[in-house]
Amino acid sequence: MLGARNTSVDWGALKILDALPDLVYAKDSRGIHVFANSAYCDFLSLPKESVIGKTDAELLSPSLADACLASDELVLQKGAPIKVEERETANGRERFFETIKAPIILDGGVVAILGISRDITHYKMIERRLAESEKNCRLLIEMCPDAIFHVSPTGEILLANNRAAEITGFGDPSEIIGTSAFDLVSGNDAQRIRELADRAFAAGQSAFKFPLSFEVELKRQDGSTFEANISASAIEDGSGSRSIIGLVRDITLQKKAKAELVSYSKELERTVEERTAQLREKERLAAIGETATMVGHDLRNPLQAIVNAFYICEMEMKRAPREFQETAKMMGLPALIETIRRQLAYMNKIVSDLQDFARNMVPMPATSDLCQIITDSFPSEIPDNIKVVTDLRAKSIFADGNMLMRAVSNLVSNAIQAMPGGGTLKISTDREDGAVTISVSDTGCGIGANAMTNLFKPLFTSKANGTGMGLVVVKKMVELQGGTINVESAVGNGTTFTIRLPDKQN
Repeated sequence: MLGARNTSVDWGALKILDALPDLVYAKDSRGIHVFANSAYCDFLSLPKESVIGKTDAELLSPSLADACLASDELVLQKGAPIKVEERETANGRERFFETIKAPIILDGGVVAILGISRDITHYKMIERRLAESEKNCRLLIEMCPDAIFHVSPTGEILLANNRAAEITGFGDPSEIIGTSAFDLVSGNDAQRIRELADRAFAAGQSAFKFPLSFEVELKRQDGSTFEANISASAIEDGSGSRSIIGLVRDITLQKKAKAELVSYSKELERTVEERTAQLREKERLAAIGETATMVGHDLRNPLQAIVNAFYICEMEMKRAPREFQETAKMMGLPALIETIRRQLAYMNKIVSDLQDFARNMVPMPATSDLCQIITDSFPSEIPDNIKVVTDLRAKSIFADGNMLMRAVSNLVSNAIQAMPGGGTLKISTDREDGAVTISVSDTGCGIGANAMTNLFKPLFTSKANGTGMGLVVVKKMVELQGGTINVESAVGNGTTFTIRLPDKQN
């Protein structure tokens, strides 16, 4: 408590403080106000005469009066000035004051206390709002789904949020703070990022455009790497010192999805091209089929008439007198007749191929003698300079025998034509991996790369007198029975066609 002490202080000398905007007051050793300036009286909403002679308990709220009494006793105890912060709540309004209290000493003793209080409510509200703003800012930083780094000009990490620690493999942001941001950059991009940072900090705001956005490969604590996108902006403090705020996003999944999308797009384009090509091929085959049907039909009747007329001519020549036959032989008519017979057979094959290609065929499978099918596939005459070798290990097959004979017959015919200078024709059959195989090989000229690509396309042929339908018919008759046909060839080393049909006997 303030002690009672008789004084003869002239308090009127303090009137010079009346004009100050701060609250100025003086209390004697008993705690009674002996001076109050106008600002203090305005604060209390009392005239000066109602303040002088009163104690804090009579003028202030109980809480503020107690706080003032405690600070007064501290002044008396120390015998020196003190600085305190006081808060007043009245009518729902909160006010803050910064108060300096100093002892007035006379004759070696404290006779009074002089107080000067400045209203700092506005600054306290700003301070409070700043604290709230900082709290909200920190909350936003921690809630941000992207990593946030605050980096100094030297590359030191000044701030990092939880996401920053997470994507870099650290347990807590405090483990990153104080380390170098450049240590997080993969060696592949380290030099580029250092140069970029140097230019950013060296250039003025007008010379270097922010924000920046770029992709970079970053390292985790365990040494693994990931792709990231960084958006960076420069900030300046009151002294003009620059630092960088960076927003870092892990784009590993995004880049993977983008790559998959590009791959899918290319695959889709390829599929569309393939489907378009297939559609065009089907349209082309349909047109060829219509033409083949028409040509085959229109040629079959006159061809049959020619065959019949030729047969009658042959019969008549055989019944002709001996003198006529000898004359015909001398004129070379038998050789001519044989040439006509071969050409008629060839024409008949062409018409048959056209009709087989154009018409819808349904296989009629049955257990058939495969050896007999092979035998029936040979032409009636084989050139003397061609050696025939057979290796028939598979003796029977469940298939459409007529279709299979037509297919093998075309392959045998092609093999013979590929060896005009002679060679070896080999036919082999076998059972393997649930299939029956039939191979037709020759030692002829072989097939070139361009011909191999177009081998089974209608109307494609490398022969001077070919129609380009023989192998097409072979492929059709094999595939109709669920089989496949494969070809192996090298120019100058012959060709092997292998038919592979499901072994349905077992």
